[in-house]
Amino acid sequence: MKILHAAETIKGGVATVMRQLILAHVNEQDVSRISCLVPAHHRDELPSLGADTIHCFERSGRNVISLWRFLTAFVAVVLRERPDVVHLHSSFAGVVGRICLIPLAVVVRPKVVYCPHAFPFLIKTSKSWLLMYRTVENLLAFFTDVIICVSQHERQLALCGGMKAKKLIVVHNGIQLPKQLRELRSCETESPLQLLFVGRFDWQKGFDVLLSAMNLLEDYPVELVAVGEPVNGAVAPVPQKNVRYLGWLDAESLGPVFAAAHVLVVPSRWEGFAMVPLEGMSHGLPIIASDCSSLPEVVVNGVTGCLFPVEDSQALADCILGGTKEEWITMGANGLAKFFNEFTASRMTNSTLNIYRSLLGRQEAVYGLSKLS
Repeated sequence: MKILHAAETIKGGVATVMRQLILAHVNEQDVSRISCLVPAHHRDELPSLGADTIHCFERSGRNVISLWRFLTAFVAVVLRERPDVVHLHSSFAGVVGRICLIPLAVVVRPKVVYCPHAFPFLIKTSKSWLLMYRTVENLLAFFTDVIICVSQHERQLALCGGMKAKKLIVVHNGIQLPKQLRELRSCETESPLQLLFVGRFDWQKGFDVLLSAMNLLEDYPVELVAVGEPVNGAVAPVPQKNVRYLGWLDAESLGPVFAAAHVLVVPSRWEGFAMVPLEGMSHGLPIIASDCSSLPEVVVNGVTGCLFPVEDSQALADCILGGTKEEWITMGANGLAKFFNEFTASRMTNSTLNIYRSLLGRQEAVYGLSKLS
């Protein structure tokens, strides 16, 4: 089996997913070759597979020239590699790649797997844009063998938008366990409750909602550590006495920050299937999250954390004050158990490989996936 992964950009969660798929599948007996097409400046995000297996194109941003470079590079790689499976990651690669594969079918006809990593119509935008996104996705679904949804929420929206159920398979994202598991122990009741936020300081991630909640909590023993920075022209937040900023941290530096926290906060306005809550759960942290999109699939209210209505800073503040440290520790332990059962990297990579094999007629679907027809 020859597999080609292609993406127009891979920063963030897409890079994590691709990296884990590659590392897990490269040594499988029935996988003869794995190739990747990614932007040249994202090359270091992937493990070393050799110069002949990672193909790059120059990308200067999301613009016509960069998309054209992706298109021409994709066509060249498909014709040269003749893959059995093409796995397209994210919406722009999904649109360009599937359009290219239509005329290429007279020469090479790989099975097409598409993972939008959150459909564009999950974004809060105008009705006209949403209609356009749905129309494009529905048209291109005819030229797709399997569409991997990263959450049940995403699959349900796709079904409501008119997509065919038999092509939609849910594979939750998964991550590797941290190198050192966080010790689940009681904390001094007199010390402040340590909250953690990891991500972009932007509107989607709801960081402004969290800051509003921290304003309400100025007189309480609660502190927030924020890892990340403003992006896409977002204004830097005003300093607050109960908020400490660390900027962006690499994975190695982030481990001790997770270990020092008591609760992870995810106040997003929407998500496909965020990696940060999984990281928190893998460290034994309870999660306070908004009740948007896929987050209720990760956070079980009162069991592994607390859910609050999206954009409601007062409800978020109430969640923060609503549990004792011992209760948060118990919920963190429950979250770690849920992580082992549902969100490990091996579960994700096995399920994805099973999809490839099923498409090529090599075995029946397992791991809870529906049989493909």
